[in-house]
Amino acid sequence: MSTNPSPNSDSSNQPLGQSQNLSWREQRRVARQDRRALRLGSRGGTGLGGIILILLGAVFLLQNMGAVIFGNWWALFILLPAVGAFSAAWRSFSRGNGQVSGTTISSFIVGVVFTALTLALFFSFDLTWLGPTALILIGMALLVATFMRPGAT
Repeated sequence: MSTNPSPNSDSSNQPLGQSQNLSWREQRRVARQDRRALRLGSRGGTGLGGIILILLGAVFLLQNMGAVIFGNWWALFILLPAVGAFSAAWRSFSRGNGQVSGTTISSFIVGVVFTALTLALFFSFDLTWLGPTALILIGMALLVATFMRPGAT
């Protein structure tokens, strides 16, 4: 006799948290929770939010106490999408088993652009160089993308 499980029994090849006794809505809810846990990790997204609130509170407290704060401290908020872009690049790199994909490269470039913009605004750099530099970087990215395609010579 065979010891294989029957198709109607719970087996280890089902998605996490799902069983056949759940309604289709419950199965969708469980699948959504599994995807969210995979995307956010075990801590969820609250750790970064907590750090941001602590830093923001510290800046306001120091300002109210008369401490000298950079005039453009608000530019640090531009780092939020940069952190998100770097995080997306890392997730893409990790899911690809160490292979660099187009998603990894584009997310990394977006993170670098936002970080550079934050530094330029925070330290009050002259932004007249921004337009020509952006054109040069976009052109270089197009060339790199062209030559990285399979079959390109």
